[in-house]
Amino acid sequence: MATTTGPEAAGSEQANSDEQTAEAERVGGVLEPTDRREIISWFAYDCGSSPVAYTIVTFWALLITEYGRYEAAGNPAGIEWREHNKDGNICTGTCSGVPCGQHPWSSTAKKQLKPEGMSSDCTWFPSDNTLPHTGIDYSATVIYCNLVTQLGCGLFLVCFGSLGDFGYMRYRGLVLGWLFFSLPPIAVVFVNDTSLYWISALGYAVTIVAIVTAQQMFDSYLPLLAKAHMRTRAAGAHTQWTPAVAVTSAPSGQLTASLAASTVVVAAGLVPEGVFENGLVSKGVLEDGLVPEGVLEDGLSVAERVDRTRQSVAGELAFGAASIGFAALLVVTLFQLAMVSVVDDRLLALRLCVLVAGVWAFVFSAAGLSGLRTRPGIAFETTTSLQAKASMLSRLGFHRLWLSTRILYKHHPEMGKLLIGHLLSSITIATVISSFTVFVQRELNATATDIIMILIIAGFISLVSTASMTPAVKRFSPRTLRLVFVTFQCITTAWPLWAALGMHQKWEMFALVSVGGLINPCIFPMTRTIFQQILPHGYEAALFSLLGVCSVGFSWIGSLTMAALLSATGSMRLGFLAIMSFVLLSLVFYVWFDFDKAQEDRRKIEAGGELEDSEFEELRTGTSKL
Repeated sequence: MATTTGPEAAGSEQANSDEQTAEAERVGGVLEPTDRREIISWFAYDCGSSPVAYTIVTFWALLITEYGRYEAAGNPAGIEWREHNKDGNICTGTCSGVPCGQHPWSSTAKKQLKPEGMSSDCTWFPSDNTLPHTGIDYSATVIYCNLVTQLGCGLFLVCFGSLGDFGYMRYRGLVLGWLFFSLPPIAVVFVNDTSLYWISALGYAVTIVAIVTAQQMFDSYLPLLAKAHMRTRAAGAHTQWTPAVAVTSAPSGQLTASLAASTVVVAAGLVPEGVFENGLVSKGVLEDGLVPEGVLEDGLSVAERVDRTRQSVAGELAFGAASIGFAALLVVTLFQLAMVSVVDDRLLALRLCVLVAGVWAFVFSAAGLSGLRTRPGIAFETTTSLQAKASMLSRLGFHRLWLSTRILYKHHPEMGKLLIGHLLSSITIATVISSFTVFVQRELNATATDIIMILIIAGFISLVSTASMTPAVKRFSPRTLRLVFVTFQCITTAWPLWAALGMHQKWEMFALVSVGGLINPCIFPMTRTIFQQILPHGYEAALFSLLGVCSVGFSWIGSLTMAALLSATGSMRLGFLAIMSFVLLSLVFYVWFDFDKAQEDRRKIEAGGELEDSEFEELRTGTSKL
């Protein structure tokens, strides 16, 4: 074989360099490289928002429920003291020298002072659970709030969630989310009249919508950071080897070190098996002296290496964010414990607990925003009228979400199976989490101190669980990751069953949180990890919006089921049994999901082909046909 030298070699080298650049852009996309500061900032944003998210469904939900309980206690039926829970035996004591177990609402009861001679296991409950002038069970206040906010979140994500692909919408969504999930918790400290429970409930609803909006945009950063990560870019920067040069004078088993690093020198038949330039290629003797295009040291192509590295990075980022979020939750919970320990007024202590989370979110999420790149998408034309702009954006968002659904149906059915399973599972999990505080307060009269203990237990166990899972997930093959994910989903069926049939003693609420803390915190990071591994580049905001809709857009079904059964039966236990059916049905779709086929579908979409010049092209380019 003749040796290539001079201008011909230079031209060949330049051509191969151009091909390598094109391949890197096709595989990894043209993205501004990320750095350690941006990744830390991404973590910092979640560090700020996570404690607020947990405070909403715990302290704030308990605060609104307590407001309702105090208002219900003002009904003519008064209150009654019972052992352990609202269905326990009526306690007897002495009220002003007269035996009592049930008596009218009074300032003595409002201060939570037990009658004389009453057991320490006794606590008070309203005899009539309805809010004055409404006929609504006081426990249902938070459930109805959840129902309205989940409907609102779903509508918002349908209309606006996929717009993160345009302009600076992704970053602006994070900014708006930060303002509205940090300021209402700070303002709630001033709502100190129990009759104004509706104002606190309104702030509760606004904060939930803000958290969901911010989470949607936060999640859409994950695939971008995974692709732009230093390790992913390094994996895509490997040389695609050019034809080797035969050197007949090379001694057996040796290579010519003076030649350029981009050239593999092979003396046909003289190079021992597995020994190539710098040890970079480890497989095979090439009889014709040519190294196959794209083959690297472990036998992977450039595209395969980038995929594998991106999967590893995404898993680390997803679980890293979860671990940091739980660590932040533990720190904030300690501050909240101080509030509960120092402040005697139960309602004021709860308001201060919410305030602490709001201040924490304001500081840390702001720090995260300062280091995140805007990573703008394609610009689009808008009108100057605010009303016209809002109308255009909502139509565009709904249109893109509809196209996202259609592209899954026609070209990516495996992602569709994953999302349907996630939708059904989220109905159960979201309803259990959002209703748990109300349930244990109603059934067991859980106090702020109990909630503190629940958060400490949940935060610590969740931190250990996610931190332990992080190094494991990045080593999981797609098949192993799917198996672990489905196993965890199977275990979650126990939570609503336990709530429905158990929960008669306070220790049970701590036990349920302890067991759930090992499993539940890993489910959504695993969902993120799987989802981004099958997510075609260029469709991040559009398809993550669809994930967001599936996460919260249909959770109202669980809240509606819970509220309807509570109104009909006066018990939340039947509601938990009913919502268990959704997670059971989700297992069918998770088992049906084929991870390998999903990744194959993703690569086909990224390659273009039949999607070019189709109705789906605008999802990638950001050009609307409206």
